[in-house]
Amino acid sequence: MGVKIEFLNRKKFNRVIKKHVKDFTEKELMLFVRGLTLKLLRGFVLRTPVDTGFARNNWQVTRGSIGNDAPYPANKSGDVAGRELSAINSIARIQDLKTIIYIWNAVKYIVPLETGHSRKAPEGMLRVTFAEIASELSSGYDFVGYYKAKS
Repeated sequence: MGVKIEFLNRKKFNRVIKKHVKDFTEKELMLFVRGLTLKLLRGFVLRTPVDTGFARNNWQVTRGSIGNDAPYPANKSGDVAGRELSAINSIARIQDLKTIIYIWNAVKYIVPLETGHSRKAPEGMLRVTFAEIASELSSGYDFVGYYKAKS
């Protein structure tokens, strides 16, 4: 079961991305997608409020499909480096731009956290991260370089 969360004006976000990548080669576009994925994941993880750390520790990146479980135990540290390494391993195997990349979290209360249930993150995690990414795209942030530095 999937849950759709409107984070901001999708059309505007898509226009910003298209403008940013319009002159990219296929290889550069692949690296951009990987860098964007890592940057989104990092934002989601770091902005997820922590009580036990269960929600923060269960952000996952997969190719082609979404799982339906939250396999990782609570971890208050919110191991961003571990999540990024896992994501790098997953997205490094992508061979074409038709592959769908999912960033997801199957913790039961992730939607209430996103919609302001926590005083620690009243604006949510996803919407704030997407807005930040849109701003970075508009200012010419180097997502290709970000991916290369992380991988």
